[in-house]
Amino acid sequence: MPPLSIVLAWWFFGALLMTGKRYSEFRFIGDVSVSGRYRKSFQVYTEKSLILAMITYANLFCFCTGIAMAVYPRLNNLVFVFPMIVIAVIAYFHHAMKEETARLEPEQLLKNPWIAFWTIVTGAATIALLLAKSNYAKGAHLLGPLQW
Repeated sequence: MPPLSIVLAWWFFGALLMTGKRYSEFRFIGDVSVSGRYRKSFQVYTEKSLILAMITYANLFCFCTGIAMAVYPRLNNLVFVFPMIVIAVIAYFHHAMKEETARLEPEQLLKNPWIAFWTIVTGAATIALLLAKSNYAKGAHLLGPLQW
């Protein structure tokens, strides 16, 4: 069973992607009554509430990912990939806020060159850092009385 922080991070990342898709659909339709007939949930959404949800999910994803990186020594090296994760999330936000994005299927996200590039770079860096040896446990004894 994977740790709860990783499961939650994965779930929040998926929620971010789904909310971005809903946001782009909502903006594409552009009419509250039409969008409410198209999708029942659009009767309660507003553009502002969807943006706030995307920001919340992005923050919770980052928070849970940070916890996993800090708590599990095997994941400590992933702190170096975190800036790339942030850039990938920004690229997704930029993509979700375009007018033409609503017509795309979620699987077509990787046709966006920036999202594809940062996904590949982030994935490669993550694999490399997971395979690299961590110095966390080796250097901990050097702290002596300063060790927390």
